[in-house]
Formats: sequence, C-alpha cells, structure tokens
Amino acid sequence: MHYTLRQLEVFLAAAHTENITRAAEQLSMSQSAASSALKDLEQQFNIQLFDRIGKRL
Repeated sequence: MHYTLRQLEVFLAAAHTENITRAAEQLSMSQSAASSALKDLEQQFNIQLFDRIGKRL
C-alpha cells in the first residue's frame, strides 16, 4: 500500500467540507486533481470512502 500525503489531505478536506470542489479550493488545486487523488486512494484500498450524491459527499 502506497499513498501520499496529498491524498490524505484531499480526503480530510473532502470529509470536512462534504464537497470535492470546496476541498480542492481549500487545497489550491483543481477539482479534477482532487477527484483523481480520492479515486486513486479508493482504488489502493479497494473501498469506497464516500457516498456520492451529485456534488455532495
């Protein structure tokens, strides 16, 4: 298992804001980069970290 500090930062920001776009803004990154970081983290652990309802988590 190999994950990055950035992936964990995205996870925590997304959990706090319940929104990937806002999490990305807080971390000064694009929404697609934040989504990719979360997707990669989920694939590494083979789990779904969030229930997604539209843009909300």
